[in-house]
Amino acid sequence: MNLNTTVQLNLPHLLYSVADIQNTLAEYPQLDCFMFLQNFNAGSDGSPTLHLLSYAHGNTQGSTLGYNEVYYNASNPDALAPFGNFTVAVDAPFILAPNGISKAQIVELIGSGEALADALIFVPKISPENCIYYRVRPAQLVEGNYEFVVPEGHNDGDYGDDTNPSPPATIQSIRGFGN
Repeated sequence: MNLNTTVQLNLPHLLYSVADIQNTLAEYPQLDCFMFLQNFNAGSDGSPTLHLLSYAHGNTQGSTLGYNEVYYNASNPDALAPFGNFTVAVDAPFILAPNGISKAQIVELIGSGEALADALIFVPKISPENCIYYRVRPAQLVEGNYEFVVPEGHNDGDYGDDTNPSPPATIQSIRGFGN
């Protein structure tokens, strides 16, 4: 099998509303991380576009791994919507791996008070191992447009956190896991 087949895929930026995230956190307080699986839908021009489905991962025995792992919303995952006209084109070979991010990372990115984000924007990236992963950046709705938020004390114009593609990641390797 030739793994170097020429294929180009347009990856849109994806929007995950904080309202949807907060609903998931309230409904499943025992979740420990969010896992994302790729899903193809037709783009505005009819071509296949990669989207993400968000699953709430947890453990019915608390934070001890390996026992009774569950995806609480397996039958009804949140769907992340394409955002704007931003796309990243990737050429094969690439790996469409599941991606995870911890509950602690999500809560930190959402913020609180006046710094509360309205959405998290998932910006596609390619790892050195050719895995598709996402830079997750908080955004606020300002005059009908989403603008990235950089919390006070951060000077990074690319403020955010990365999802962890699996493999090579494991649930245990997701930063802040169990918090």
